[in-house]
Order: sequence, then structure tokens, then C-alpha cells
Amino acid sequence: MSSVSAMYTLGAVLLSLSSAIEAQDTVRIRADGAPAWGPKVGLIEELAIGQVDGPKEYAFGRIFHAAPARDGSFYLYDANDRQIRRYDARGRFTGLIGRSGGGPGEYQHVGGMVVNANDVLVVFDPGSRRVSHFGPDGKLRREVTLTRSSFDAFTIDSAGRMYFVVTAGGRMAEGPGVQQQYLRLSPDGKVLDSIAFPRLTAGTLPSRGFALSTSDGMRMSFIDENHVAPYLAGGLVAAASGSYRLVVNDGSRRVLIIERKTPAVRLSSEERAQWLEFADTMKLRGAGPYGIPQEKPFLRHVRSDHSGRIWAEVYTAAEKRTNLPPTRPNGGKQILFWRERTTYDVFSSKGQYLGRVTLPEETVLLAIQGNRLYTRGRGPDDEERLAVYRLAVPDRP
Repeated sequence: MSSVSAMYTLGAVLLSLSSAIEAQDTVRIRADGAPAWGPKVGLIEELAIGQVDGPKEYAFGRIFHAAPARDGSFYLYDANDRQIRRYDARGRFTGLIGRSGGGPGEYQHVGGMVVNANDVLVVFDPGSRRVSHFGPDGKLRREVTLTRSSFDAFTIDSAGRMYFVVTAGGRMAEGPGVQQQYLRLSPDGKVLDSIAFPRLTAGTLPSRGFALSTSDGMRMSFIDENHVAPYLAGGLVAAASGSYRLVVNDGSRRVLIIERKTPAVRLSSEERAQWLEFADTMKLRGAGPYGIPQEKPFLRHVRSDHSGRIWAEVYTAAEKRTNLPPTRPNGGKQILFWRERTTYDVFSSKGQYLGRVTLPEETVLLAIQGNRLYTRGRGPDDEERLAVYRLAVPDRP
């Protein structure tokens, strides 16, 4: 199937909830122009919390989720002690939300959390198949029990609809032949519809690979893969790693295809040698073999924000880090010295290229609230910390 045919097939998949593909409007945008935000997007650090020694509410083990509210306050979930904490807009601790457990207002694990339009914290616990609603005072408002198993993924769009990742037929499985989809629920927990994940891979890159967990995020071995995320204005955004093409279903009759011409990034000889060494190690462990290409894919991940902007995480040239400790936070040996900074190309809801956002070293984007980015990173003493950055960009677009 050609890439053009694949895109139109995707349009049919994403919009099958309402009508057939021939009744849809497909808009193709070439986003090759200069960035509307300028050639370099600055990041202004507004606050950072996290310390090695001190009160436990500021000594983080592993910040897994962040959920910002409209007033600048935010919630953090620390996966090490399985606790949600609330902080005000200045980063001051203001209280605990629920606790670890299986009873009302408790959670075994947090698969996602979002502050909705009513300033209510909505928490998804995949272990209990339950969605809990907590008010700003920290008290449990209500709970919704799910009838379907779900993966560790959850979000809420601008209309308050909840998205869960499930498999067709309710099976908890991954791999070839298993069709994943988003199950979409109303704010009160009623099933509205489901949206199947499209299959877009082009076959020009290795199809099998391995992942490494780093302080810059998960790093895959440059494979041909699909990326799908809810479009928070309503719908889906999807892409394949091997081409710079984003497909957006905004929940209406329109399918928006955004393409941007950009050269592929080559792996340096030292970076590729490092990845080949990893591949050989994995093969010795009984997995593989895995191929490492000469050039990187284009797209690592896709996401969106409630402003309708599309954030495409891109592959970039790696840097050799000389300041990394010999061991990782989990006590393991440091293995990845050639690393890419987490980098996003950002597009407007109409497909206009806004600009490129590059995060500091060892930083992962957790949540977006307007022009504020909530991130997990490392402090000067290698401590886990939450930092909030403001995009230094024009108010428009």
C-alpha cells in the first residue's frame, strides 16, 4: 500500500464512528514554512521542587504523573510510595490525596490523572478498574467502576470524555495481530464508542527492537512503529515513525494530514556502535537479533494539548554525556552515554508549524497546561525533581 493510500485508509478507520470515508473531508497541509514562534523557543523555569534530604513530600522517588489545575496548583503521583500529593502554584505542599489500597478513595497504582474543567482531580487505577474523582479539598466525590480491563493509559479530552487503551474483545495482550483501541467514556462513565488504532508502518526500518529506560525517557532502537494518542480537542492523532506525517481526526468530519519536509538524522559512528553493542547483548540473552539502521526514524511519539496543538516528539542528533554518574538511580550500571534531548515540533490545530521545543538534559515532559510544561528531571545532586517551564513564545498563534 502506498503512503497516500495508507493515509486515506487511516481516515476511514478514525472516522468510522460517524460515516464512510467518501463522505469525509481530508485536508493535507504542507508545514514547511518558518516556525511561527521563531527559530529558537526559550524555556523559562518558573519553579522546581525536589531535594535529597528534607521533608518527604519534597524527596521524590519516581514522579510518574503530573496533573496541573487552572489556578497553577498541581498534583504529583510518586510511584515509589504510591501516593498522590497536591502543591500550590508556588510549589508548596498542601496535602495528600487518597492513599495506597483497594478501598474507596484508595488506589493500587495510578495509570493516569487529569484535572477536569470543574477543577476535580480524576484518577484512574488500572488494578481496581476504577476512576475516582477528588475535589480540591482532597475528599472523594465519586467513583466509576469499569467493566473492561485497560492498559496503563488514561486521559480526558476537552469535552470531559475519558479515554482508555483496551484490546478488541477485552483481551490484555500485545504484539502482531492484536488490535488495540481507545475506549471512550462519557464523564459519568457510560461507554460512548471505541476508536481502533491504525496500522501505518511502512516497513523501511527494522520491525523488531528493544527499549532502554533513561532519565531522558524511553529510547527505542530506531524501529518502524505506530504512534497513536488522543487528540484532546476530541479524536485521535497518529503517525508512523518512518515518515514525517501526522494524521489528526478532530472528532468532526475532517481528517487533517500534516507533512513537514525535514532530512533524516544519521547516527554518528560512536552512537551506532553503542547501540550495536546493546543489540549484541540482547542477542546473548536469547532475544533478537536486532538491526540498527544508519539513519534514525523521524518521529518518536505524538501527543496533543487541550489548546488543540499537536506535539510531535522527534529524533535528533545525540550528544555524548560526560556528566553522568557511573550508576543509575536503580543501582544499575550506566550504559547509555550518547543521548538525545527530549525534543518536540509543535503544530497548531490548523497544521501551522509553530516551532521546536527542546527540553534540558535528563528531562521528560509529563503534562502541558497552556504554555506551561510540567517536567520530571534531575537536580544538581542527581535528585528527582519536578520543574515547571513557561514557553517564551508570542501570545499568538
